Amino acid sequence: MKMTKKISSLVLLVLIIGILGAVFVLSGRFIPQPLYGDEEWVTHTLNGLDLSFQYRKIPNGYLLVSQPTEERGVISYSLFKNEEYEELQNSSDPREGPPVLSITAIPIEGDDPLESFIKTNPLSGYMEGVSELEPIFVGGEEAYRYRADGLYPADVTVVKHRSVAYVFYAMYLTPEESRRTDFAQVVESVSFTE
Repeated sequence: MKMTKKISSLVLLVLIIGILGAVFVLSGRFIPQPLYGDEEWVTHTLNGLDLSFQYRKIPNGYLLVSQPTEERGVISYSLFKNEEYEELQNSSDPREGPPVLSITAIPIEGDDPLESFIKTNPLSGYMEGVSELEPIFVGGEEAYRYRADGLYPADVTVVKHRSVAYVFYAMYLTPEESRRTDFAQVVESVSFTE
């Protein structure tokens, strides 16, 4: 009888702990950051916009830096590799910055199709003849992917949500570098909150 009572109490305790744990997880509390192997990723939501995305924090992670823009209403962030950002900040010599991942939010006026915006707005980085626009989906929205060329070659993905175009830009030195894989994971993680 005593053994049955102990087992019943133990089962009840495990059940209560399980229910409390489920309540915490479902309410959004104590949810661990996404882990991919030994990597830790951080979720960032752009202030005042409906966009969230993830980027790797450790190991060999990124630092998110807000970039000043002269364009009205444009918001821009760069993801620097931590060690490259530190090196850039400690450099006293004039130089080009390292290749980065960037996210730029650009207000769109009117109902122009996304393809038209890409081909006419210089902030999209699109250059005729470098690559074709490839239609894809990002965060459930229609988007386009293409390559650009400049100081560094780049992979570009542009998605429109409501009246904002989000330009994701990944500069790299060599086609094999991990920055391109990281970029693909950032774009894959995109979600729109509304």
